[in-house]
Amino acid sequence: MAVPSWLGPLNYLRIGHDNSGDSSDASWFLKYIIVYDLQTMEKTYFICQQWFAVEKDDEK
Repeated sequence: MAVPSWLGPLNYLRIGHDNSGDSSDASWFLKYIIVYDLQTMEKTYFICQQWFAVEKDDEK
């Protein structure tokens, strides 16, 4: 995703999904996300370690 200007320091990310797809494809595990600032070459890490699935963990 590209944006026209700097977003400032990133404190959080919101991730979601709509449970679409076959039952085996609708669930997925998010380990981490790395956001790169291509101008400053800085990396921001967001560790999640969570399932996005109705039938697993928190059922969301």
